[in-house]
Amino acid sequence: MTTQKRGLGRGLEALLVDVAKPVKAKESVPTPHATLADDHAAIATIALMKAIQKENANLVKEVEALKDLLDDFEALVQNLNIDKPTL
Repeated sequence: MTTQKRGLGRGLEALLVDVAKPVKAKESVPTPHATLADDHAAIATIALMKAIQKENANLVKEVEALKDLLDDFEALVQNLNIDKPTL
């Protein structure tokens, strides 16, 4: 079993999720055979989906902040006329 990476270590897959469109949980239709355990499982599933959406939204904000820092740094380097190192 592998551990799930967090933050930028998760790779681009974390950025490919569309957090602008929240996932809507299917409304459960009460049936005569539904049990309390089914209700708890549905509530846990919805809570998990919301937690994942929140984490993805936080990752997008983190990436945007890092992009802004990179842009500011590149502007500073350009203003100071420092050449970029060549490989």
